[in-house]
Formats: sequence, C-alpha cells, structure tokens
Amino acid sequence: MSLVPDPDSGPVGLTARDAPPPADRARVGRPPATGVLIYDGDCAFCGRCVALLRRWDRAGRLRMVPFQDPAALAGLPAIPRSALEQAMHLVRTDGAVLAGAQALPPILGLLPFGAPFAWIFAFPGVPRIAAMVYRRIARNRHRFGCGSRSCTLGR
Repeated sequence: MSLVPDPDSGPVGLTARDAPPPADRARVGRPPATGVLIYDGDCAFCGRCVALLRRWDRAGRLRMVPFQDPAALAGLPAIPRSALEQAMHLVRTDGAVLAGAQALPPILGLLPFGAPFAWIFAFPGVPRIAAMVYRRIARNRHRFGCGSRSCTLGR
C-alpha cells in the first residue's frame, strides 16, 4: 500500500482538537492500515518503552518504526528530523500525525484495555499536564540511559 500523497484526494480530516501543532502537521493520501509509531531507535530509553508497547499490543494494531530506518519510513509523511529527535510521532489510521503527548490517547485507544486510560485525556487540563510531563521526560531521557545523540540535544 502506498502512502504517497494524492493531490486529488483532498485534505485528510484534522479537527482543531486532535491536530498537532503546525510544525508537526502532515497529510497522507492513503492512511496506513494500522497506527504507525515513529520513535528514536538509537535511544535505549525509547527502546524500552517500545518493547513495553510491543508486549501490550498483542493484536498488532500499532506498527513501531525507528526514525533512523529510511525503508520503514518510506511512504509516511515527511517529518523534520529535528522534530523526530524531540518526540515520538504517531501516524493515525485516518492519516493525521500527532507528536509527543498528543499521540498518547490514540496509542492507548489501539491497545487492549487502553481505552479507559485514553478516556482520562478528556478531562480538562489533563492534555496540558501530559504535554508538560512528556516534554520534561523527553528533555531528560539521557538520565534514563538513552545513549543517543538525540538525547543530549538541547541540554
């Protein structure tokens, strides 16, 4: 299946509520059949988190690919490397691209028994708090045994 944007297909539906910030917006002509989580494959901390997600995702509803693998990224929206180095990105099945904490509710929604955790994000203030916590962890992942060049950027 090709994810090359089709200029005749029109924009993929992003709502103001679920759209990522402008720098992280991307559209896909034909969305992936499963959600695609793009992460830092050189980061040991990120790798441990992905290993947990793989064990949780028994149904295989989430494809996880490191941003360092060009073949795995082929056909996905072009996301600047600097953005990929700062946060995970999820390409949803509807084609929307979400970054960082914004990706958590749809990721949880794809996982067995994850929906109740995703529902928590509907409470006022929770997405903002989750974004602050995500940014703090992302900025300090070098303290969790990251080992990647990306982990030391911006320190």
